[in-house]
Amino acid sequence: MNFFRSIQSRLIGKALAQCPDPFEEGKVIVMFNFSIVMMILTVPYIVASFDQFIGHLISGIAQIILLLLVIFWLIKGYRISLAKNAFLAMFIVMHLFHFIVSNGAIFIQGILFMILLALFAFFLFGRKVGWITFITLIILVVAGIYNTSSNYALFYMPIEFADQEASSGKGQLIILLPMLMIVYLVSEFVAAQKKAQVRINRQNKDLSEKNKEINDSINYAKRIQSAILPPVKLIKQHLPNSFILYKPKDIVAGDFYWLETINDTVYFAAADCTGHGVPGAMVSVICNGSLNRTVNEFNISEPNLILDKTRDLVIQEFEKSEEVVKDGMDIALVSLTLNKKNDSGNEDNSLSHSHPHSVLKYAGAHNPLWIIRKGSNTVEEINADKQPIGKYTAPKPYSLHSTELKPGDTIYIFSDGYVDQFGGEKGKKFKAKNFKALLVSIQHESMERQRELIDQTFENWKGDLEQLDDVCVIGVRI
Repeated sequence: MNFFRSIQSRLIGKALAQCPDPFEEGKVIVMFNFSIVMMILTVPYIVASFDQFIGHLISGIAQIILLLLVIFWLIKGYRISLAKNAFLAMFIVMHLFHFIVSNGAIFIQGILFMILLALFAFFLFGRKVGWITFITLIILVVAGIYNTSSNYALFYMPIEFADQEASSGKGQLIILLPMLMIVYLVSEFVAAQKKAQVRINRQNKDLSEKNKEINDSINYAKRIQSAILPPVKLIKQHLPNSFILYKPKDIVAGDFYWLETINDTVYFAAADCTGHGVPGAMVSVICNGSLNRTVNEFNISEPNLILDKTRDLVIQEFEKSEEVVKDGMDIALVSLTLNKKNDSGNEDNSLSHSHPHSVLKYAGAHNPLWIIRKGSNTVEEINADKQPIGKYTAPKPYSLHSTELKPGDTIYIFSDGYVDQFGGEKGKKFKAKNFKALLVSIQHESMERQRELIDQTFENWKGDLEQLDDVCVIGVRI
């Protein structure tokens, strides 16, 4: 058996190599084996038909031509779809010819061959062609029964034109042929199904192992990314009356928050790097590092100048690549200088830097700054420059905005992941208008409670929809 399979693989190896799954391989093997068997059976039939009705000879030659085409295309390994058509056409020619010369009379071997034809149609072409073939065969059977019972009202072929061996009953042993073919076809189908299941199980195992390796790598990358984010303890030390809502879309994120201090000034930012997931996280490492270098290595302290230098450093990093890299980030950067003359307690009754006034400076790339003054029901918006940190057609220096804040004023900076989230009853974006209304409505709440309400609103709005992007929202109350 292995010897024959070896020969078979050599002959139709090219065709098998093009098969995407075991079922297609099974189709190729069945067509090839059946074509060889039918060739062997059809040649003697042609020889015996020389002294019979010429239609037998024509039918036999047509079958041989179609079978040769099937074998040729399979050996060459191309036009497999045409090989399927030729294979089915061979069976149709055989059935139609014998149906006509027998005047529609249905013998047991004819029924078995019809079943075989329908099975081949299902096996090779799927349900649609299979059902069309089956219904057509049923129509032929009904037509044959009507023709024989109505004294050949539809058509009549003289008895001498029929296959003499079959009509005389001497060829009834031929019934074994379609039976064996049906059994073989079913066995090949079962074998292909079993082979497919084995392959699927192996692929699932491989995918599971690869997925575990990828997830392990991404989880480790998350640990690295978490290490570059300022710890909660440090944030609470310098901005005790604040919150950060950080919701990565994936395990790692393109958004990040940043904090640094110079003397009595606190610098903090909400940044949104190009993309999300692993690509966004890789960009965030470069952008975070550039911010740190700008402040610590180049000793730049003005927010707008920090963004100018950070942009230069990010572009320098990406220009090292041989390919054009247009990645970068949007950011809202704030410096907050607190007057330390009059300290007072915060909402938690712990010491905070609440003072008669504090100086806020802001610079932004696409991401704005929102201020809600104590007792106000409106949001004061300071717009960012419409240019990213990265490659840009006509870059300009970033603008610096300054304002004074009094105790009870609250500021917010954020990435666009929150306002761009789809959800609600109509599956639309949340939008800045709704976000502003939400922030105004929760001004009486503590900052930690605000974080909970903002997160809860986001989840309720999102519902069962997928999170669109990373989310980073920072709120600070003076």
